[in-house]
Amino acid sequence: MTIDRVPTTEELKRIIQHLPLNGKALLMVLASSGMRIGEATQLKLSDVDLTRNRLSPSPQPVR
Repeated sequence: MTIDRVPTTEELKRIIQHLPLNGKALLMVLASSGMRIGEATQLKLSDVDLTRNRLSPSPQPVR
């Protein structure tokens, strides 16, 4: 059995060093927002509010 844990800030910094730019952006969104990977990968430009520094993912249909 394995136990999931949150990576430390230092671990995230080391991981980010090895990612391409789009991977760095995705990891930063996931680490700082608490979004699920599916929510983050479905973000649209209209979901980003740079004035208020907010991400507001559009609701996704339930499958």
